[in-house]
Amino acid sequence: RVRDGAASADAQRLMDALPPLARVARYGDVRGTEAARVLPVVDALFERALVALPGACVSLDDEAAREMAGSIGGVEECVNLLNRPDMAGRWRAALHPLAENEGVHALVRGWCCRLLLEARVLDEDGLQRIAGLSLSPAVPAPEAAAWVEGVLRGSGLILLHQTGLWRALDGWLTGLDPETFTAMLPLVRRAFSGFQPPERRAMGEK
Repeated sequence: RVRDGAASADAQRLMDALPPLARVARYGDVRGTEAARVLPVVDALFERALVALPGACVSLDDEAAREMAGSIGGVEECVNLLNRPDMAGRWRAALHPLAENEGVHALVRGWCCRLLLEARVLDEDGLQRIAGLSLSPAVPAPEAAAWVEGVLRGSGLILLHQTGLWRALDGWLTGLDPETFTAMLPLVRRAFSGFQPPERRAMGEK
């Protein structure tokens, strides 16, 4: 896969501008900027990001997908900082179709699932259904591993309670032939590398 450079870069610039502006709106800055002056700019950028996001997430290569996941995480930070229900609802509504769009890179799809799970928009049954599709035998193993890396981003505590996800992961790993299993180990190890040792032990027991 290759990235559509212009669409992806434009969308990422919009999204990457949002977290620092949200922090100014929430906490102020050394110049004493008022939130009332910043919020209209945030709203305008947010609207443009929502429009650009679907097209910017299609046909990404692995590097571009990681960059896009970081930008999506930045908008999530903005939404959480400002704590405005309408903004949050519209953001999660934009993420939901991305989580199930096969044209979106698997890492981004997995990350969108994770954010929807943390926002309690996606429940365990919904996650298990998407995981079953994303980790089915028909999905190429590297694509499935990228989805795993996406859904495992962030804190491990929430994931430990997602029994449906662990069942899907277990079914995927045990269904790999020995050669593919060995080839996938570095990718799976990378997906778990960001967790603290106690979290990794608990996940291993799971």
